[in-house]
Parts: sequence; structure tokens; C-alpha cells
Amino acid sequence: MPWVLAGGCGGALKTGHYLRYGDWGATNPCKGSKYLPHNGMLVTLADATGVPTQKFGRYAGGDLAGLLG
Repeated sequence: MPWVLAGGCGGALKTGHYLRYGDWGATNPCKGSKYLPHNGMLVTLADATGVPTQKFGRYAGGDLAGLLG
């Protein structure tokens, strides 16, 4: 599912670029899917807004590379 983030969260997020997080194959914890679950994006947004967390839901842990400014 494509996501669009509007705004820079007060400079915490990089703006004006396109990122693709997909085709990560065998390391994908979502059975049958070749794409990254959006949980990592939610972890990154929580960190950017001052709510540090390592996990959102069952799958993701840590920030998405390239999203934070």
C-alpha cells in the first residue's frame, strides 16, 4: 500500500523525495508478502514526534532508513 507523508514534523523528517521499501524477500516477517509492513513507518513517526518506541504491532522494530532528517 503506498503512503504519502505531508509535512516535515518540524524538521524531523526529510521532505521532497521518494522512498521505496520493498522486495526484501526472505527476511519479511509477513508470510506471503514481499513488501515491508507499515509498522516501521509508524515507529519512525512516533520517534519523530517525541514518543520513543522500538516496536509497533507484531512485526516492525526500529526506524526506517532515509525517513528521518
